[in-house]
Amino acid sequence: STLFPYTTLLRSNGVPHIFASNEADLYFAQGYIMASQRLFQMDLSTRSTSGRLAELVGKKGLEMDRFFVRFGMRQSALKTVNEYMANPQIAAMINAFIAGVNVYVENLKDLPIEYKLLGQTPERFDASRVIHMARALTYSLDGHSSDYVLSHLRQQIGLENVLDLFPEFLPEQFSDYVLPGKWANQARAKEQPKDFPFVTHFKKFPEIPQPARGNGSNNWAVGPKKSTTGHSILANDTHLGLSLPNIWFENQLSCPQFNVYGVSLAIVPGIINGFTRLTAWGPTNGATDALDFYEVEFISEESNEYLDHGKKETAQIFTETILSSSGEKEDVDVVWTKWGPVLHREGRYGLVADWTGFQTGNELLALRQLYDSKDMKSCLKAFDNWRVPIQNFICADPDHIGIVHAGFVPERRIGEGRFIETPESSQNTLRTPI
Repeated sequence: STLFPYTTLLRSNGVPHIFASNEADLYFAQGYIMASQRLFQMDLSTRSTSGRLAELVGKKGLEMDRFFVRFGMRQSALKTVNEYMANPQIAAMINAFIAGVNVYVENLKDLPIEYKLLGQTPERFDASRVIHMARALTYSLDGHSSDYVLSHLRQQIGLENVLDLFPEFLPEQFSDYVLPGKWANQARAKEQPKDFPFVTHFKKFPEIPQPARGNGSNNWAVGPKKSTTGHSILANDTHLGLSLPNIWFENQLSCPQFNVYGVSLAIVPGIINGFTRLTAWGPTNGATDALDFYEVEFISEESNEYLDHGKKETAQIFTETILSSSGEKEDVDVVWTKWGPVLHREGRYGLVADWTGFQTGNELLALRQLYDSKDMKSCLKAFDNWRVPIQNFICADPDHIGIVHAGFVPERRIGEGRFIETPESSQNTLRTPI
């Protein structure tokens, strides 16, 4: 029909295969079909980081809403939406996909059971939903950090006991973390209490949501010289937290420009993990510490001015409103310093989160370039545009295999990031101004 200018085959296993004459129709169809099968999941997942969960589920969603609003997700997502939409190719992809979702929403004859149980109705989606889904996945993979917890333990049992019970993850002989670099010839001495002179002033340590430790995945590849077929073999196991429905959406996208098969993330256009006739790729979590906590000193207990190497700076304040389906309404001040948002205040001191998850590149562009890759090298090259979450992407063509640790990785001294520090003492060069 003119409304649905594409062809869809639904195999017996429930996997949609979508064929269209151009990319716009293809993404429109993907959005429509994904919404027909996963609408509530798409709605719930994107509300979780946008501070709008309570609008759907009531008071039980308020705690999570407060955290992610204070964490600055609304400001960072808006910034990312603007950056993504500045690229005409990616803007067209997102707009077509969201249009397909909204056509389904507007023509619903019977609400999904979840909305009936909650007494809610779905609303039209916009481009920010795509970004908030990406933010939710990024936090689940790159939201781990031990410095906050270890600083609390340090107050309870002392620094020497913390270093004894929680030694560095990597053995001493590994002086470099990934590839030979400027620390390659430096021996890693065993940690000593004198290496951590700063002690945080915080006495209260409010609970911060921690992602499930089981999130991660595995991948491996065999080169043609090691396989009985004489060609490469690639396998990828993307295991994340258990959910119903599954976080992944299996489908095929085919148009004159490309033909790709794999899995998508609910409410994100395109294929994240898959293959074409020429190349295949798969992600696993990079498991890199991407979150640092700093203690920032403010001028006074009430002031929004803080010190940076003795110089006064003024934090940006955003007043955000959180609503609940049960009628509650509350305003939350989001305080951004040059290093990131303030999550907690005790007197003159603020706990600031410096997270690489705010440092987006153009991940959708990276995925789109994968569909055009002709070999392993061009497959890996596509990830030059990938920033978050930090991932190990493995690529293969029939004759070659390769892997890249893709994303923004904080630059730290050896041992840095073990405890809450002051920004002035940090070597981390990745700042997160909004």
